[in-house]
Amino acid sequence: MLFADHKERILQELDYVLSGVSEETVQSVVQAISGASRVFVGGVGRSGLVMRCFAMRLMHLDREVHVLGDTTTPAAADGDLVIIGSGSGRTPSLVARAEKARVLGCRIVLITGAQESPLRRLAHQVIEVPISDLISHQPLGNLFEQAMLLTCEIIIMKLMDGLGITQGEMFRRHANIE
Repeated sequence: MLFADHKERILQELDYVLSGVSEETVQSVVQAISGASRVFVGGVGRSGLVMRCFAMRLMHLDREVHVLGDTTTPAAADGDLVIIGSGSGRTPSLVARAEKARVLGCRIVLITGAQESPLRRLAHQVIEVPISDLISHQPLGNLFEQAMLLTCEIIIMKLMDGLGITQGEMFRRHANIE
């Protein structure tokens, strides 16, 4: 199959899946991020890498953000927001972290492809990336991870609009010791 054919299939899949993401839920999560004093993000594997990308952009928006499990991550507290990305919603380490976060009084947002899962039951808000009704031509969890990345980028763009932050302001917070 040609590159162009693969590209077209991937774009069609992403269009289908992202069309099923709830605008109201995304807007509610944007408001939660805007109102949170601190944001903690977590994920495992490739989903974890996507959540790290999201954390970087939140930092560029001047949000206090930390990645769960990093050595410099501070203690979470009541009122903090925890955002977890998990395709299955069943990763044991993420379930344990969500349980602990709830005990501490944190609000939990889950970005998932699972319609039912332990993490979904623990979350206060769920952005469902509806991959379950589509048989992807891509391997493994590619479709979920791509759709989650784009969902997170759309959240960033909505935050930029709502906070009145420009790309230039974000760039001033970009790493300068590279």
